[in-house]
Amino acid sequence: MGREPIAVVLVSRRQGREFVDAEHKVRTLQELYDLCHHAAPGQLTKVYLRGPDGEIRLNFASFIARRR
Repeated sequence: MGREPIAVVLVSRRQGREFVDAEHKVRTLQELYDLCHHAAPGQLTKVYLRGPDGEIRLNFASFIARRR
């Protein structure tokens, strides 16, 4: 059986005038890093981390230039 997710990542991409959300549950820090690192430029990424003391929410946009 799989481990519990350590975070839920909501990735929003623009489709016309609307935003389309995709929810991803990640179980390791490597999965979290890969998902955020490979987000397309201009996507809004929200990370929800839940623990015994509550929840932390991180919101950021992917504007990091990539090497070609």
